[in-house]
Amino acid sequence: MRKQSSPNSSQSLSQGTLNLAHRLERHPEFQKRVEELLAIIENEDDTISNIHHAEECVIEQVQAIGQATLQDWAEQYHSQQNIVYRQQNPELNRSRQKSSIGTVDLENSQS
Repeated sequence: MRKQSSPNSSQSLSQGTLNLAHRLERHPEFQKRVEELLAIIENEDDTISNIHHAEECVIEQVQAIGQATLQDWAEQYHSQQNIVYRQQNPELNRSRQKSSIGTVDLENSQS
């Protein structure tokens, strides 16, 4: 049984759709894979002629989505851990300038 939609639900749906679009834009590899899954579903170019081929295509895309998802997660986790580590260890801040006594003149030091 379908729920009757109210005027507010169409607004929240469009807001949810907009939110999803923004989130997908932050993960272009994931967005590409979702678009490829949609292409399989819609079979726009009529390249999928049987269920076995469709299944192979879907499995391939789902595996690629899994790989892209884990890669994005690992990159974000690594970035967050670096931020936390720098906050906990401010003395290890990389942005300060090194103090140097200067450069050695190689011509004068060899004679």
